[in-house]
Amino acid sequence: MATLYRLKVAILHHDLRFTTPARPASVLNRLLARHPLVFYFVFAFGFSWLMFLPGPLMYYGVLSLNPYVVRSLAIAGLLGPILSGFIMTAVIEGTAGIRCLTRRIVRWSVGLRW
Repeated sequence: MATLYRLKVAILHHDLRFTTPARPASVLNRLLARHPLVFYFVFAFGFSWLMFLPGPLMYYGVLSLNPYVVRSLAIAGLLGPILSGFIMTAVIEGTAGIRCLTRRIVRWSVGLRW
């Protein structure tokens, strides 16, 4: 019982340590920190659509690229949401937020059966 209580306290202490946002330095950082959800979607969709755009342009003959390049760009376009998450976390919470985010991404929280 005492071990469970210590675990809960450690988790709470760990999470509370990273909730204070870092001070934005520039005007752009202040704008991003003021509207994080809007800019998350702007970055995610913007990056993804930019990576997906050569496919249709090549199909309609506007652009001439190697098909392997177009496929690679399309696969890279799938990284838009996670890239946007890292950018917004870095802007709002700084290095401590990035460390916390990467820890949560690699944390294994289910049993081996799953």
